[in-house]
Order: sequence, then C-alpha cells, then structure tokens
Amino acid sequence: MLLHHLAVTCSDVEGVAAFYSRLLDLPELRRHEDEGGLRSIWLQLEVGVLMVERGPPHAEGGWRLPAFRISSQDRERWRGRLTELGAGPVDETDFTLYGRDPEGNLVALSHF
Repeated sequence: MLLHHLAVTCSDVEGVAAFYSRLLDLPELRRHEDEGGLRSIWLQLEVGVLMVERGPPHAEGGWRLPAFRISSQDRERWRGRLTELGAGPVDETDFTLYGRDPEGNLVALSHF
C-alpha cells in the first residue's frame, strides 16, 4: 500500500506550506481557492502529496506526528535546516530529530 496524501490543517496556509516546501525541498503542485480565499496548497512528496489546508490548528486538527525519512549520513544537514527555519530541533533520539512547524505541529526526520 502506498501513501496517497498527508494533510495538515492550519490557519496560515501560505506560511505553513512555505515552511514544508523549504524544509523538505517540496515543489508546489497546485493551489485551491474558495469563497474564503486560499483553501489549500498541495506539495509533491516522493510518493503522494502533502496537503496544507485551512482549518483548525494542531490542538483540534493537524496531525500527531508525520515522520519523514532521511539518511543517517545527512542527519547534521537536516539539523541545520531545522535550526535555520527556527523549527528546532525540539527533541531527538538516536534515530530521529523532532521539530515544530510555524503553528506548533510536531514533525520528525528519521533514519531508522
């Protein structure tokens, strides 16, 4: 079974999409508008789509913990990216770096 998409809800679609695009080098696929303005931005994952959508932030919606695969050899480069974006790391284990997106959603970069 392959992943189709991940969706994260947030109040600042533009800002959160920019964060994940910069952190993970994800190209933008499309934008969706509705009567309330920008509804979502879709970013291309290696397999599937990351959908950044307008909605309640992590306390009511959002996700609990997406973990993106990195190589162990690139761990320090990823630590630098989290630091550069002001996203952490907020915690780490032997195999995973944890950061927070602009709305406080936890994200993991893991090489187990």
